[in-house]
Amino acid sequence: MVYTKKAISPVVATALLLVVAVVAVVGFQTWFNTYQSGLNTKVEQQSASGSAVTIERVEDLGTNANVYLKNGGSAAINSSTIKVSAKAGYTDPGCTDRTSVNLPGSSVSNFSITCTGATADDVYNVVVVTGTGVYSGEAIVR
Repeated sequence: MVYTKKAISPVVATALLLVVAVVAVVGFQTWFNTYQSGLNTKVEQQSASGSAVTIERVEDLGTNANVYLKNGGSAAINSSTIKVSAKAGYTDPGCTDRTSVNLPGSSVSNFSITCTGATADDVYNVVVVTGTGVYSGEAIVR
């Protein structure tokens, strides 16, 4: 049997495979760059308008404690809850949770919390629960 049909040469076939591979890589890279820049834009928007709460300090006021919180974001935080408890090995301050806490954007605010046994130089765990997340930190009572 003699075949008279001719196929493309190996050189042309290799060139075509390379062209298809390059087009596929360029297409994937374009899609990935677009996807990545979209994600970066979302993260930047959330970071700029979001909040980052840090516990600045806790002051002993006898039967109360003042908790100073910093809102590092530009957006106000509403309807937060502050919970204060003793770090392991320290005296329990017996603090009542503070609810309905509102933190203006880019500011430091202090909140009075009723505590029955707040003691200076004890280390307390402070947890701030907001609609956007939970923030915690330690503070030495002064």
